[in-house]
This record gives sequence, structure tokens and C-alpha cells, in this order.
Amino acid sequence: MSTAIEMENEIEMDLTTEAEPQKRRFTVEEFQRMGEAGIIAPDERVELIDGEIIQMTPIGPRHMEAVFALEDYLRPIVGPEVRISIQMPVQLPASQPHPDLTLFPHNARRSGELPSPSACLLVVEVGDSTVDFDRKNKRLDYAQAGIAEYWVLDLPKQVVVVHLEPGSGDYRNVAEYPRGAAFHSPALRGREVRVEEVLGPA
Repeated sequence: MSTAIEMENEIEMDLTTEAEPQKRRFTVEEFQRMGEAGIIAPDERVELIDGEIIQMTPIGPRHMEAVFALEDYLRPIVGPEVRISIQMPVQLPASQPHPDLTLFPHNARRSGELPSPSACLLVVEVGDSTVDFDRKNKRLDYAQAGIAEYWVLDLPKQVVVVHLEPGSGDYRNVAEYPRGAAFHSPALRGREVRVEEVLGPA
């Protein structure tokens, strides 16, 4: 049997042990209802990443020019049957991100629904101040959802990071291409893509 002193010591230890704070993660449905109820204002730039509501950073001139250059490059390539979505949400199992650019077929989305991972031919994030988050957190989120091809335009390093073959929670094929290099894109039917064409002016 425990003595009175031992019991007192156990109580003191319990009182001094602090519980780790637990994050309250939200489902996609809860996140959408918050928007419908006005809890999230219509002009608030937020996205849901792995159950957490993330404040999106303001878009600067360099970021904007990179998105314009990418859209200008892709539009004549993909043709009228593929939609180019700019900074609009996609539906993942535990997230609702707003990629800078998404390609998906016109007929791959039902009316009133967001594009699903299986509908996305290509997802692109333009990383400036958020590049580490795009290359780590969003990479895992997109891989876990099964996004087949994911690019990060890393503006500080002036490289394009191409992610292919999602599986086991990450991409099995990740390659970094600097200016002057080129890569082949499955989403563009194997077309060779030169880095400077998608990054725009240096």
C-alpha cells in the first residue's frame, strides 16, 4: 500500500505535469460551412491544409508575373478541352488548397463541385515567401491525395521542382531543374518543358 507521503508526492507530480495542447483540426465540410455561415469572410484569403486553416500570404509582383508567364505558356499547349484554373480551390480528402494553377479536363468535374485529385492533371504552386511550405507541407498533402504531377516554381532559387509518382504518402520521383534545363511533363503528354519558359523573365 502507498503511504500518505507517497500519495502526496504522486498528487504533486500530477499537478505539475502539463498536458500537451492538442490542435483542433477541421474537416473539409466544416471549413466549407464556416464560409457559408460567414465565419470566414468572402474576401479572406485562407485555405485548409491537412485540417488546419492557413492564412495565405499577399501576392507580390514577382509571384503574379510568374503565374502570368506560366498561364501564357500553357494555354496554347493544352487546347480547349483542358481548363486552366488560376488560384481556385481543389478538393482533397483533408484539405482545400488554392493552387496557383491547376489543369483538369472540362468534363472531369460535375457542376457545383470542386476538382478532385483524380481530375487534376497538373497542380502548380509558385513559391516566393511560402516556398518552404510549398516544397514540404503541400508536397506531402498533394502526394497523399494522389495528385499525379506537382510543380513548385521556386522563385528565390529560380528552379522548377517537379514531383511525380505519388505513393506511400510522398512523391517517389522529385527533380529540381534550374534555368537552362528542360524536363518532360506527363501532364502535357510528354512534352519537353524548358524552365525559362515557365519561370518567365529572370
